[in-house]
Amino acid sequence: MTPLAASRSKDVAFLILTASPAISQAERYPYIMLPTLRALGLSEKELAEAVAFMKLEAEFVMTRSNWPKLREAIERARGTIWFPRTRTGDAGATTEDHPFWESGQGSSSYDPRPALRQLTCPVLAIFGELDKAVTVDPNRTVLERMLREGEHPDFTIRVLPNADHGMGFREGSGADRSRYAPGYFDMMISWLLERVEVNR
Repeated sequence: MTPLAASRSKDVAFLILTASPAISQAERYPYIMLPTLRALGLSEKELAEAVAFMKLEAEFVMTRSNWPKLREAIERARGTIWFPRTRTGDAGATTEDHPFWESGQGSSSYDPRPALRQLTCPVLAIFGELDKAVTVDPNRTVLERMLREGEHPDFTIRVLPNADHGMGFREGSGADRSRYAPGYFDMMISWLLERVEVNR
């Protein structure tokens, strides 16, 4: 919601976004679930089918306008190994009026793209290389496209190596919660000092 606030105020001097999504929560779900789906041992064809189904779910959450298409996909997906991992399968939301779809509105359907397109203050966006909640792509790609479409004059997008969603250092299979990923603070400080006058 930070970009939304900044897009509505001329008093915001700069914006530093860390692990900030550029697409809706509903649209992020397939990317968040990819590791889980891969762990099921799906073939590339099955993986593509599961992701395509989840994108249909996201479309319905956001628009509520493609139920016949989603209903057909549900019937095809029943019995697959991946269907219980979808929001439809997990919640049993196989009818258009299921309460799950209503609860999926709000934050799940909020689309940050219009606000990102309207930003005018300097922007630094940092993504964690190993972030599984807000994956680098497509968020990085969409963010850059929105800022360029808005003819933003000053934005910087960086990917922090070995950083998770909280910018904590992650190496191998574990995360070191006691420290941030190397370069995190230096990146912000150097960017700020190029744009903010500091009285010493």
